[in-house]
Amino acid sequence: MARKQLRFAFDAPATTVFAILGVLVYLADVLSHNFLIPGFCVCRSLKAIGDGAELFDFKNVIDYVRIFLHVFAGSSWEMVLLNSLLVLLLGPQLEERYGTPMLSLMMVLTALVTGVLEVCTGCLVITGAEGIIFMMIVLISLTAFARHKLPVSWVFIFLCYTAYRVHYYTFLPRASTSFATDNSVMALLQKNIPLLIDLAGGIVGSLFGFFIQPRKHGGRGFADDDATLSFSEAKSRRGRPDDETVVDTRRS
Repeated sequence: MARKQLRFAFDAPATTVFAILGVLVYLADVLSHNFLIPGFCVCRSLKAIGDGAELFDFKNVIDYVRIFLHVFAGSSWEMVLLNSLLVLLLGPQLEERYGTPMLSLMMVLTALVTGVLEVCTGCLVITGAEGIIFMMIVLISLTAFARHKLPVSWVFIFLCYTAYRVHYYTFLPRASTSFATDNSVMALLQKNIPLLIDLAGGIVGSLFGFFIQPRKHGGRGFADDDATLSFSEAKSRRGRPDDETVVDTRRS
């Protein structure tokens, strides 16, 4: 019997390429002495926020590019590696379910929403891939809701990651943010505006992916084994004769 050869399967191109680009961008920024990320991956604000920050220029194409490229930014190796690891863990199952083009579109939409909000709010904090990660967590939870289940594991992941980001933004050095540094409640909320931006972008991106291929209303939900199927496969499966009432029109 011939022995089967082990082959590498490039199963999630969008997720893998996104994670690799995040690492390469940070590496290139280190080699360029912190030139790449501040120059191309940090959104500029519409209003003056001090610290010598440049305003958003509607005539500058690079400023529009920054709105999308900010998701590849990272403030440290630890942050870049953590985000890449979470993307690689969460992304492949979503890419298998929705397909590479659809997941890529949701990632672009999330980057657009978070980037525009950063421009409007004047947030100087490098956001990175946090919005993409929140989008993946929320989207996986939403697809589970259709099966009338609340995955405790995903709720725990969401709470832990949110708590981690709150801690990160709360104790972020003043040099990296334009907000107050006192311990008042308002200052705490201001420091965590980037977290709210990430959540908003993730929710918008996940809802877009959820409603672009809606489930069939009025029928039964996905079966448990449908969790491994794409939406198109699940729809075709539900459309088989054993799922519907078949009327025999043949005359005797």
